[in-house]
Amino acid sequence: MIRMLVDRCHVYDSNRRMIRYVVSRMRAPAWRTWMAVPRAVRHQALRQAIGIHAENRQLYRDVMRGGV
Repeated sequence: MIRMLVDRCHVYDSNRRMIRYVVSRMRAPAWRTWMAVPRAVRHQALRQAIGIHAENRQLYRDVMRGGV
């Protein structure tokens, strides 16, 4: 689910903006579930989101340089 949300962000959005988007999509019924998850696990999920976002940036750079 995290990958799906991160993939909806533009590759050159800042990490902060991407995290805001991901967390905003966890609102409504899913928000209680997100808040029920231990803080350390939420932080780990957001670190993974940042990693996925970095991979997307690198893929974009490779494609635009004709490397893929």
